[in-house]
Amino acid sequence: MPAPHSVSKRATRAPWLYRAALLVLALWLASGLAFVVAAFSH
Repeated sequence: MPAPHSVSKRATRAPWLYRAALLVLALWLASGLAFVVAAFSH
């Protein structure tokens, strides 16, 4: 059974991974929103 402090240490070691995931999610949501707006504006 791994210690919980090792998991938190690993999570704080790579904050750029979460930033990249959030950026990809934001871009995906923005593209989906733009597609919906373009579809309904016609």
